[in-house]
Amino acid sequence: MKRRLILLLLFSVFFLANSSVNGETEDSETSTDDIITRMRNRLREAEERRAAKLDDKEAVVRIYDNWREDRAEFKQISAQFSGDEIIFDFNDIDESAFVVMLADDQFDEELRGMLSRGIYAEFYKQGLPLRFK
Repeated sequence: MKRRLILLLLFSVFFLANSSVNGETEDSETSTDDIITRMRNRLREAEERRAAKLDDKEAVVRIYDNWREDRAEFKQISAQFSGDEIIFDFNDIDESAFVVMLADDQFDEELRGMLSRGIYAEFYKQGLPLRFK
């Protein structure tokens, strides 16, 4: 996330300083701080829209709780998004397990498309959120 923010900020500073942004004309008085603030606001708004899209969606999560013995063995559990995250609150899961979300496991087409950019994995810990970015 930090890398993406830095790249967007650099892009805005070097390429958008003297151009219009959404129809707004920039003058020579526009500071770099103003541009950075607007870009941060747009990023925050995009994150809020994504969180609203994900809220209450049902995701299929793989639990690998015996991965040291059998790397192919896993069980699937349904989990619900709250905003853009899933809170690990599964019963009877050992804390040496890890949790994975893959696009191919999802039933929701929109979620499948959003997950197609990567694999989301985290070691299991009761109450730990898996944040979808």
